[in-house]
Amino acid sequence: MSLLKIRIRDCNALTREKYKEQIKNRDVMDAGFDLYVPDTHIAQKLTTSHLINHKVQIEYSSARVGLSPSHILMIPRSSISKTSLRLANSIGLIDSGYRGDLKAFVDNLGERKEIKQDTSLFQLIVGENCEIRIEEELSESKRGTDGIGSTGNTI
Repeated sequence: MSLLKIRIRDCNALTREKYKEQIKNRDVMDAGFDLYVPDTHIAQKLTTSHLINHKVQIEYSSARVGLSPSHILMIPRSSISKTSLRLANSIGLIDSGYRGDLKAFVDNLGERKEIKQDTSLFQLIVGENCEIRIEEELSESKRGTDGIGSTGNTI
């Protein structure tokens, strides 16, 4: 069975409870795990991308590779299609060694939009047979917390 460890950092009590409840009610065969927006955000109309910091960190070990560290995907939930928001890079690839906060850049294709606290726009695709646990600490990695754009490659 795969294992996803989640460190919830600097989130309010309600958001923490939502994560705990989701884990409690989750079927191990569910493919996705919802991420919650920990603070209310305002995405301006058709401007540069808006950054949402989910204030959670993860460590994922896949059963497909003998419980070795593995990458994971962040994708939009299907309900995002009912909004004017889009994940700026369409899909997020989270490398196995990344231990920083999970973040998403969103584009707002419509008018000014309030993104309310505890809204779930994105999900992690963990695959089937995955246990999820909340942890206080994650293991260290060579990559550490260097995230978006850390390779130095720019367009």
